[in-house]
Amino acid sequence: MIKLTFTGDIMCSKEYINYTKLRKHEISYDCALSEIKNYFSNSDYAIANLETPIAGKSFDYTSHKWSFNAPIDFAKSLKHAGIDMVTTANNHCLDRGVDGLLGTIKNLDKIGLEHTGTFYDTLSKGRYLLKDICGIKVAFMSYTYGTNASFNKCYLSKRQKTLINMFQSQERSASRWNLLFRYVNQKIYNSPKYRFNKSLDFIDSEVKRARLDGAEYIVLLMHAGGQYGQYPSADAVYLADKLSGLNIDAIIGNHEHVVHEMSVNSNRQIVAYSLGNFMSFPYTEGVPYDGYLNKTNYSSILNLYLEKDEDKVRLKRATFSLVKNAIDQGEYRVRVLDAKDKDEIDYLVSKVLNKQRGSNHHPNLAEYLIYEERQI
Repeated sequence: MIKLTFTGDIMCSKEYINYTKLRKHEISYDCALSEIKNYFSNSDYAIANLETPIAGKSFDYTSHKWSFNAPIDFAKSLKHAGIDMVTTANNHCLDRGVDGLLGTIKNLDKIGLEHTGTFYDTLSKGRYLLKDICGIKVAFMSYTYGTNASFNKCYLSKRQKTLINMFQSQERSASRWNLLFRYVNQKIYNSPKYRFNKSLDFIDSEVKRARLDGAEYIVLLMHAGGQYGQYPSADAVYLADKLSGLNIDAIIGNHEHVVHEMSVNSNRQIVAYSLGNFMSFPYTEGVPYDGYLNKTNYSSILNLYLEKDEDKVRLKRATFSLVKNAIDQGEYRVRVLDAKDKDEIDYLVSKVLNKQRGSNHHPNLAEYLIYEERQI
C-alpha cells in the first residue's frame, strides 16, 4: 500500500519575501515548513500546487498583490520539507511571461523538484507525469482554467499554446471584434459547456494514452473555479462532474483559496473541490477574505492510501488533516491544527464532510474519508 499526500495553493507574496529579507540572519523559507516536514515524512509521495513562478532574480521578485515570482530558495524549501512534485498549470504561470514560465521549469529541474502542467514542448509526449511509486504507476495531470492574460498581457501564440495544459482557450485580448463576439454570444460564451467540452475530449485522449503507458491510477489536478466562495463554484462543479465521467481515479481541485468539500462515490473515485491555501503569508488576502468564515489562512491536506490487489489498484481509504498559516510568537509557521484549535477544526471538518449542506449528501464519506488528528 502507498500513501499519496496532496496540499493546497502555495504562494509567495511580497509580504513574505520582505519578512524573510528583513530577518535573513535569523530565518529562511525553510522555517515556515519546519513542523510540516515531519508530516510529509510519513508519505510516499507529496504533491503541491505551486502558484508562483520561480523564474529567477532577473525577472523581479513579487512586488504586486496578484503577480508573483519567488526566489529559487523558496522552491528549495518545498523540496526540503518533503514535497516531491508541484503542479505548475495555474492562473499565475505567466506572471513573468513565457520566458518566466520556461525559467521556472529550468529552475525546478535544477533543484530536482518534479513538476507537471507546463512544459518546454509537448508535441511528442504525453502531457502528464507518470511515476512508479513503490510498485504502483500513478499518472498526474495538471490543468488550469486560464493564465490571467488580461492582467499580465501575455497572450500566447498558436505555437506557444502547447506550453500549458488548459481547460479552455486562453482569454482573448480586448480588441473591438473580440468584445463584439462576446457581447453577441454572451450566454453561449459564458457557459461551461461551450468553454470546456473541447478540452475534455483532449483530456479523455490523454487519459487513454496514460493507461496505455501503464498508469494504474490517474490523478487530475484541477485549477479552476471562483475564489473565496463558501461553496465550490459552478465551474468547478461542472468540470469535476465531467471529469468524473472519464477514466480518472481522483480529481483534486485548487484555486478557490478556501477549504471546500470532498466526495467519494461508489467506485471509490474521490473529488476534492479545493484544498485551500497551504502556504500563504497570513492576512495578505485582505478584508473580508481573511475573516473567520472564509478562512484563507487554512488548508486541508488529503492523504490517499492505494492498494494493489490482483493487478488492480484501488483506493483503500482517504484521510485528511488541517493546517493553518499563522504567526506564532512572532514567527510565520504552517502548522497542523491540534486539540487546542477545536472550534476551527469543527468548522473545517464540517465543510470537508459536507455537513453544512446535509450529512447524507455523500453517504460513502464516512467509510472512505476520515479526519486524522495531528500525526507528528
